[in-house]
Amino acid sequence: FKQKTAYEISTRDWSSDVCSSDLEPKPSVWFAPVERPITAARFGQLTSQRGLRLSRQSRMLYRDKYVFINGESLRADGKDRLILQAFADERSLAPGACAGGSDALVDTLYDWYRQGWLRIA
Repeated sequence: FKQKTAYEISTRDWSSDVCSSDLEPKPSVWFAPVERPITAARFGQLTSQRGLRLSRQSRMLYRDKYVFINGESLRADGKDRLILQAFADERSLAPGACAGGSDALVDTLYDWYRQGWLRIA
């Protein structure tokens, strides 16, 4: 994945109906990083068994191959793109939904978990 902030994406990358205020939480919203995160391996196991859900404060959108979350963006292709688009639409992922996704996807989700952007269901 190549990550960029919402401000680094040129105007041709997103439609006129999406603005930076749609991509970021409100200024009064903050995320508490997980104080004692589980290991990446345990995260993968629990994700397979229980699924994931976005934190109530998280804002997640997508357009084409770009996924926007909390003021950041990344470009995703193939199965990873489909998984992340489903996550944005449903605000949750069912157990096993990440099967077939890349290691980079799992690493990204684990990072988002540590930042407090998502929770294990």
